[in-house]
Amino acid sequence: MENWHHPTGNTPKTVTLVCLGPSRNAYVGGLFEHDLSEACIGADEIWTLNRGANVFHHDLLWVMDHIQGEADKNPRYGASLWHHDKPIITSDDLDGWPAHVHAYPFKAIWNWLAETINPMHGDWFHNSVAYIVVYAAFIGVKELRVFGADYASHSSGVVEDGHPCVAYWVGKMEAAGLIVKAPIESQFLGINQRGWLYGYRHDPRTIPSNRKRFRDLVGLPPEADSVSLWSGERQVAPTLAGIQPDHVHRYQWAAKKVTGTVYDLGCGIGYGSAVLADAEGVEKVFAIDRSAESIAYAQQHYARETIQHVVADLSQPGRFVYDGDWAVAFELVEHLVDPLSLLRDLPVKHLILSVPNETAVPYSPETAPHHHRHYTRFDLVRLLTDAGWRAVYWRSQMDREGQVIEYREDCRTIIVEAQRCTDSSITTTATGA
Repeated sequence: MENWHHPTGNTPKTVTLVCLGPSRNAYVGGLFEHDLSEACIGADEIWTLNRGANVFHHDLLWVMDHIQGEADKNPRYGASLWHHDKPIITSDDLDGWPAHVHAYPFKAIWNWLAETINPMHGDWFHNSVAYIVVYAAFIGVKELRVFGADYASHSSGVVEDGHPCVAYWVGKMEAAGLIVKAPIESQFLGINQRGWLYGYRHDPRTIPSNRKRFRDLVGLPPEADSVSLWSGERQVAPTLAGIQPDHVHRYQWAAKKVTGTVYDLGCGIGYGSAVLADAEGVEKVFAIDRSAESIAYAQQHYARETIQHVVADLSQPGRFVYDGDWAVAFELVEHLVDPLSLLRDLPVKHLILSVPNETAVPYSPETAPHHHRHYTRFDLVRLLTDAGWRAVYWRSQMDREGQVIEYREDCRTIIVEAQRCTDSSITTTATGA
């Protein structure tokens, strides 16, 4: 090393470098863990730079800015460096500074680089961390743990430059046997993006609804997870606070109408069944969904003594064992290839259902891969009539936050209340309260 001696007198193999960016808190937090974080123990030396001298216990201080220039701008800070009790490495020690201040060994390091790494350019250094990374490899450090070198902002209010220079030298120093690590909280080298797939924040292969659409297009059957709890189609939250408001409003509105025994068809995770079960006058709720995973979630988070949860495919025969008084089918009909048989077989006298309004939300398998169609009010009248129902009240919701209101043609969601009738040719479009 051309007569260079590391100022601490040691030969460290593992070094922790603590800078002043936000991820320094990962280091500080590790020191407060019950039995200390592994990131904070086992280092042979701790290095810091600039004002870190007054914050972190350390063995070596880096002040790569011109040290006399720093003293001229900030005399008290300069005096603290003059009296510092640890070695300092700087870009220029200047005549007259105490012996604990050492000039960065530019010539020795460049000669070493030319012999061992042979970088194909001039001496490209313009960032303190770049100097430190190369120096660490130069003196034989094998592992450098970097905290607080985040490059997110600077005291000037802009993103600090020099990051590409640091990234270059980290890569080059790997060839010299140096391993550089940083905590997940750090923005150093974009290291907080670890685990991403080709730049995606979330693995794009884990969107079952999209995969279902793809499999439809190429003629493959849907995979099991396309109807699973996390398919992207279901509302999933352990309390009503986490459920999309318009879904909750629908059930709360229905809860003011239903009595006796109620079927909640396509109940999902069961939050709506719980709303219905809590309503005055409701004695029993049959909550039915084809996803066993969703039913298990319902039993865990939305159980009531009056709810019986059932795993069943509503598109298949043999769905109902007991007669009831009401059925609620919110956002279900559009999921069925042929909802007619289900509606005919319902063992109840009163029905409330909702569907997406084709006029306002035109059906597309690209945007609604779990749906088979959307409905206009006319479509819904025809479906109900064919199934032996008479529409008596129409309501709507305008958006994902919307309360249940009087029917509007431009609504996002159509809601209809219907009654079983003996003469299916009799229909009405009444919208009374």
